[in-house]
Amino acid sequence: MEEYWNLKRAKVSHETIVVETLGLPLQRWARFRLEWLALIETPKYLALDSPFEGVDQMLRKLRGNGLSLYLATSRQFREETVQQIQRLGWPNLFTAVLVTRQRDDKAFTIRLAVPETSRRDIVVGDTEKDIECGASLGLTTIAVLSGFRNRESLEVHLPDHLFDKVTDIDFSAI
Repeated sequence: MEEYWNLKRAKVSHETIVVETLGLPLQRWARFRLEWLALIETPKYLALDSPFEGVDQMLRKLRGNGLSLYLATSRQFREETVQQIQRLGWPNLFTAVLVTRQRDDKAFTIRLAVPETSRRDIVVGDTEKDIECGASLGLTTIAVLSGFRNRESLEVHLPDHLFDKVTDIDFSAI
């Protein structure tokens, strides 16, 4: 498992990992990808997700301070995303849940839902795409190392701030 994450951190594509490292014949890749995408957002696999320690309290505190929280995700299915948010006990924490459906990029999806943004608005993410999204919208960008990207791969995208985990962020100081 660690080898997989090391390859992902090195920006090796999923296709390359599955075909070259795991030996799946290239002609089966397209079908494998479709089957994998269909499975990863089923209730069975979404039930394996859990928030990082302290995230629940942090989100509740931010919302309690009157902030508008938007969840922007590259997931495929809005309904399953909303169901997962309800399962986590967060149905009223987010002003909106924005799902790209693997068709649009996050910046486009955010721009449609939140046409008025400023540097006072913040994007928190764990991938270079998240940082690029925030920068393209003119938002303050915060990178966190809780995903599979390492410090070096996020720093080159020049986030405004970088933290080991989301619970390390002091939003009042940003």
